[in-house]
Amino acid sequence: MLTLPFRPAFLAVPLLLVLAPASDELAFHPKADTELAKTLALELEVALDDFSLEVNGQELGKDSIQGLDGMGVVLHVNVGTTDKYVKCADGKIVELLRTFDELTLKTEMGDESKEDADLGAFAGKTARFNWDAEKKEYVKSWVEAKADDEALAGLHPDADITCLLPDAKVKEGDTWKVKGEALTGLFFPGGMFPAGAEEDSGSNVDGEALLAELEKKLQALEVTCTYKGAHEDGKKELGEIAFQFDGSVELDLAKLIEEAIAEDAEEMPDFEMKSSMKMKGEGTLLWDVAAGHLHSMKMNADLGLSIDATAHMDQEGQSLDIKAHFAASGKGDWSLAVK
Repeated sequence: MLTLPFRPAFLAVPLLLVLAPASDELAFHPKADTELAKTLALELEVALDDFSLEVNGQELGKDSIQGLDGMGVVLHVNVGTTDKYVKCADGKIVELLRTFDELTLKTEMGDESKEDADLGAFAGKTARFNWDAEKKEYVKSWVEAKADDEALAGLHPDADITCLLPDAKVKEGDTWKVKGEALTGLFFPGGMFPAGAEEDSGSNVDGEALLAELEKKLQALEVTCTYKGAHEDGKKELGEIAFQFDGSVELDLAKLIEEAIAEDAEEMPDFEMKSSMKMKGEGTLLWDVAAGHLHSMKMNADLGLSIDATAHMDQEGQSLDIKAHFAASGKGDWSLAVK
């Protein structure tokens, strides 16, 4: 009989299936009308490491500029929201209601600090995101009639870090890469509000403008993801994605610096600037496999910033040609969790 030699192989199929590595599906599929309270804490800290200044070919020491020693900037962002997933389909939000329960943005520079008081006006307000399939974009609106529509421009519905999810089922040890526009959801979950600039409140540094520039340029980074498998946490099965990145991006800080100088300078100098930032970081995303949404995400990064600038200005009848070099380093910490 021809069938006899094939029977051992046939009987081994169930055993092979048992021994094969399990594949998990990490997909976005929350049930309709699911409500989740989320908290986001972001802190970016940058301090000056090195500085050189040359005026008309003569090098000046650090002591020539008052307050240079110990100069640094710290940004604190805290956001508390309640997301209601009114409708989702095909791994995408179709309609979302997001209520902003807490919003703070604080900038510290030396002994001075500035908190964006304008953000308080959005506390308690609810933004609606509706997917327009024809235009392939989200229509954004406020549930409240008198809310500021311009504040919606920088917001987006994804606060689940879905950009890091794999395209198919994965097993422990699988890796994949993410880059491009999707990474906005990693570094700035849910997007950003436009921050105001309260007069006479401390530092000239525009924290919101700095964050906006970072949001745009960090899309050039490439993130490598590795699936670490799933584990039980109470009644939940959590899939773990470890991720890391190491790269540099070019920043356009000229406008930001120009606005800061303009607040104190009587005359704006002509200047050119080149700046770049290095980022090396890692993090962990925990995904609620059964519920189909984020459980938590933690990330940290080492930052390196370099700025080279040249400027020309006339002061008290004297022509000045200035060259400056700044080198700074710092760190960033992100924490996002479902309550």
